[in-house]
Amino acid sequence: LLAKEGYIVVAPDTMRGQTTEWIPRAIYQTLTTRPEDINADLDSVFAWIKAQPDADSARVATAGFCFGGRASLMYSLHNPVMSATVVFYGAPETDPAKLKALRGPTLGIFGGADTTIPLDQVEAFRKGLTEAGVRNTVSVYDGEPHGFVHDAAGIAAGGAQGKAWTQMTDFLKDNLQGTRASVPDPDGATASTTPTPLSYLFALAYEHSFGMGGHGHGHG
Repeated sequence: LLAKEGYIVVAPDTMRGQTTEWIPRAIYQTLTTRPEDINADLDSVFAWIKAQPDADSARVATAGFCFGGRASLMYSLHNPVMSATVVFYGAPETDPAKLKALRGPTLGIFGGADTTIPLDQVEAFRKGLTEAGVRNTVSVYDGEPHGFVHDAAGIAAGGAQGKAWTQMTDFLKDNLQGTRASVPDPDGATASTTPTPLSYLFALAYEHSFGMGGHGHGHG
């Protein structure tokens, strides 16, 4: 979807070829995939982007969903050259001292009924970004579960999925193309401490096994 809007989109395989439909195996994969390995893979992606003649390495954003949402944020903290960061319901960093490493604005999108990321944690993320001096929009979509943005058909149908997707594309236009002045919260979304990665992953396992939400792995 983003590629259709003219962006160069790269979706790296941070699991390095490992795939599974079995939730316990997926949790094991996330537990055993080291953050430094993910950052190293994304460093390689960024190096590739810089080598492309039709790419502007001064206008690069990271975006991710769920586990990828946290990876998106962690990479922007690792590589502050990123122009913008998008986090869809990924476990956030809330420490202002760490968030000061972000050099570009941040968009956070969360579901109000997400059992893996409590609203007080979302609010701590917003406050941490603000205290760190990072321009940010953190939105909560009331009544929406974890993974509520999960397929192209749902996005096209509108509703919360469509609004959240449009909020991201407007944010990217503002910060990568410079065509918009601001990215306000849409109707139905309101802005609202960090668990350990292990507690987040076990909560995620429960949500994906017994929860009501779908799961978006990404769109291109």
